[in-house]
Amino acid sequence: MLVVDDCPAMREIMRASLERLGLSVKSVDSGWAALHAVADACFDVIVLDVQMPGLDGMAVGRSLRSAPC
Repeated sequence: MLVVDDCPAMREIMRASLERLGLSVKSVDSGWAALHAVADACFDVIVLDVQMPGLDGMAVGRSLRSAPC
């Protein structure tokens, strides 16, 4: 699972909560970092923050739909 959020506190809360459920979680702090992470590995689930500076969650989602995994 990939968690993408520019807020460090929210990213940590989501990561810790999901790991407690037994999930393997990678977290990144921007839309650009999310695209780089997806280029390096496939994720079953990606949780995106919609409002991020630079490349927002909606743009990342559109980009990921066209990316093979």
